[in-house]
Amino acid sequence: MCGIAGVYNIQGNNINHLKIQNMLDTMPYRGPDDSGVYLDDNIGLGHLRLSILDLSNAGHQPMPSADKRYVMTYNGEIYNYKELALELNSFGWSFHTSTDTEVILAAYQQWGVKCLDKFNGMWALAIWDTLEKTLFCARDRFGVKPFYYHFNNTQFSFASEIKALIQDENIEATMDEQTVGRFIRYQKKPEFEATSFKGIKQLKPGGCCFVSKKGIEHHTYWQLPDKSNTEKIKSEKELISTLEELFCDSVNLRMRSDVPVGACLSGGIDSSAIVGEINRKKRNIKTFTVGYKGVEHDETEYARDVIKQNEFVDPSFSFPNGEDLFEVLKTTTWHYDEPTWNAAAYSWWHVMKLAQSNDVTVILNGQGADELFAGYPTYYLSYMRQLLTGGNFGLFYDELKAMQKRYDISAFDIVKLLLGPMLTTTKRTLQKPRGNIVASYLCQDFSGTFLDNERAIEANGYTNLSTHLKNDVEISRLPMLLQAEDRFSMAFSLESRVPWLDYRIAEFARRLPDNNLLYMGSTKQLIKQSLNRHIPQSILNRQDKKGYSTPGDDWLKKDESGVIRDYLSSGIIDQQNIFNKQKLRHIVGKSGLNNVPKNFWQILSTLVWYETFLLK
Repeated sequence: MCGIAGVYNIQGNNINHLKIQNMLDTMPYRGPDDSGVYLDDNIGLGHLRLSILDLSNAGHQPMPSADKRYVMTYNGEIYNYKELALELNSFGWSFHTSTDTEVILAAYQQWGVKCLDKFNGMWALAIWDTLEKTLFCARDRFGVKPFYYHFNNTQFSFASEIKALIQDENIEATMDEQTVGRFIRYQKKPEFEATSFKGIKQLKPGGCCFVSKKGIEHHTYWQLPDKSNTEKIKSEKELISTLEELFCDSVNLRMRSDVPVGACLSGGIDSSAIVGEINRKKRNIKTFTVGYKGVEHDETEYARDVIKQNEFVDPSFSFPNGEDLFEVLKTTTWHYDEPTWNAAAYSWWHVMKLAQSNDVTVILNGQGADELFAGYPTYYLSYMRQLLTGGNFGLFYDELKAMQKRYDISAFDIVKLLLGPMLTTTKRTLQKPRGNIVASYLCQDFSGTFLDNERAIEANGYTNLSTHLKNDVEISRLPMLLQAEDRFSMAFSLESRVPWLDYRIAEFARRLPDNNLLYMGSTKQLIKQSLNRHIPQSILNRQDKKGYSTPGDDWLKKDESGVIRDYLSSGIIDQQNIFNKQKLRHIVGKSGLNNVPKNFWQILSTLVWYETFLLK
């Protein structure tokens, strides 16, 4: 994993070394082992290296192809590079390093854009064709690796982080009110490419582009498939076997490394399965868990159950107490480049800090399984609406009874949850956001800039499980999680890998019947069936669902040190135009904070982001 940056001037003006170096200097943590700049008149490519494969100088980037025609700067890992190298050998290619970088260049020369179909991994890359004077850029299927760009018809600039882009004096840091407003209200962005900055976009997951004197030409090489149910013809035993085989291979591929590898262990199903599979191969693995003593957010008991079951685990725990909460909020917002959504960032930050302190460079994490295999209870609401509107009343009744028992909730309350969004008109939903207290703090003028976009409220009224899952993978939940995964790991010079987001697993999940995802009140049904040997019974039977849970909101409300009150009293309330000034002032009391809203973290992070990136 690394950091990349580049500038291509379409008009032919030369690019100087300092412009590229300034971009790289904003994110040194992405590549502490090596750096490089390539210049060719009107193009400059920059690279920061975190050495993972072939630790020698042979992995230096930007890297030229064997014939010197192409030059590439690249961030990520192609896990199946060894298999691709063997395939390329049959076409006459030979390799002089043990890097995946050299394999990518040869694959591009051999297959062109279709090489992307062969890659199993995560990547953001830019390849300069010195002969045709074109720049080819591509991003992995899920957007695990970031690729931001700015294009004004005369200059194309790109980087791994937004803060690197805005180093260019020609790129102004201006808020995109549409994106920020929708994110605060719905915790989702309006489109794949959107960022919180006007004019700064991201190459969409599964996308690539060519940049030349003619402009920019976008292509999509992969999309999450629509629901097909083609696996319905297989027996349950075959489905269990297929998922187990795919998952085991995915984990094994992501263990390829020339530096130490560790794993996050949250106490949930997804990370427990990863640790269990590594242990099954009798490979020693360091695990990292964050907990909170004496509070309901603590999940360490489940992590300890995993440790007891796996003899090759070397565990480490961290128990932060919140004294650094506001400092972490400010730091994570800076690294994230945009407002963060809740206090989970605090736990995320500390687990990465713990991993770095234990001398690992690669870390495996469980992102993606929930969004592919329906791991959140909210997916049940979409599934139940689907059964109801589809006239499948028998199964609806069976699932209703199962949900009552599993979640200790009355049938009346379940039906009320199911019917609410279906009976709510678009107009009412737009005018009064339900269940989002933070949105009620928005300025009226500010919120009025995005009320016309109906796509942004889809999550309030899902009536179809497949659509809900696809939306969470592409627009809502997963993009935010992957952005945090990249930023918070890279802040500590760690490469984070996500085995559940192997594209083969994703395509398999989209072919599954719904009852292999949700069944009798249970989520992620097929994962539990396939990988139960890896997962302690205590975790399989859990009814609560927590994701990097933290008592951050409680700590913020108490503000024992007074640092948050001091911050809100510093003048930031009057300087910003996102939230209602009167409502924010009401929070600041004479001796503390009053009436602190739920998810106060999001308000504070938005203010910190505004102050850090937009105030001159």
